[in-house]
Amino acid sequence: MSKPNREIPHCVFYIGDGGSSGSFTDCTFRKAGEGSSVHWLVPSQFELFGIGSYLKIVFPEAPKVEHLNLNQQIGIGFLKIFGQPMEHYKGLVNESMPILKGQVNDEVDKVLLEMGIPVSQPALDWSFDQLEREDSVIYAPVDEDTRLTLKDMQKEWIKAHSIQDFEKVMSIGKDIKILLGIGNDILKLKRELQLCVAQENYERAIDIRNKLQANEKIRTNFDMVYETNRFEEMIAMGPPSEQFLREQQLIEMEEQRELERRRKTDQIEYERKQRELNEERVRRQKELFEAEQRRKEEEAKAALDKDRADTLPVNQ
Repeated sequence: MSKPNREIPHCVFYIGDGGSSGSFTDCTFRKAGEGSSVHWLVPSQFELFGIGSYLKIVFPEAPKVEHLNLNQQIGIGFLKIFGQPMEHYKGLVNESMPILKGQVNDEVDKVLLEMGIPVSQPALDWSFDQLEREDSVIYAPVDEDTRLTLKDMQKEWIKAHSIQDFEKVMSIGKDIKILLGIGNDILKLKRELQLCVAQENYERAIDIRNKLQANEKIRTNFDMVYETNRFEEMIAMGPPSEQFLREQQLIEMEEQRELERRRKTDQIEYERKQRELNEERVRRQKELFEAEQRRKEEEAKAALDKDRADTLPVNQ
């Protein structure tokens, strides 16, 4: 429904889906439907089709000029959207899927909670029969390095499933679920790290970097256990050279110095502002005191003048 006297003659609906790393401003929008003649007296209903995380409404046409709407304005008075939740990795198949919704119901959930990863993340809403599809991990909301590890673990899962080694199937399935949570956490941390660097919030950036490194070490352990292609590449590259380690140490030392410099700069700026506020407060108090003194002097003078006027003899 529109607002009173702000009818909407035409509107076009777009649904946007930026994948695991998109946002409203950079995702791709596709036309999902359109509507017309939206009034405030009678509600309108339009059918849309699309899968995504964002809805954009475009109003390509302005209403006619009327005496109650001279500026050709439109207004949404009431909007209600009905949809069906669907994750990226489910594709276009409209089917039910059991999800955890934060319940600690198996040992995998307990492991994830101990690592500080909430079990209600979309990456953990996963069923093991999905792994039979070779493209199932393509749409998982994880970083690309974790995706490569997941693909190799998926191959091991499929191999074990084909020979009915169900003990191994269960073990790999649990590891995959744990790694999904870790990969989703890494993806979020990388986004937050980019934002902190852009905002020059280096103190928070250092904390995020340390969390990232801890999660990446856990992922490397999975690479070692399953001897993934990533692990073979790491072996081929060999251990880091002393020069590389020295450079990393210098970078960390420089970051610490920059953080300390910014802390001192912020402290100096804070103290300067406090001095200015104190000076302003003293100046204001002085002005108020002087104004009060002038007021009292004027009142005393006025009272004295009045007394003098009252004592003057009256001419007969």
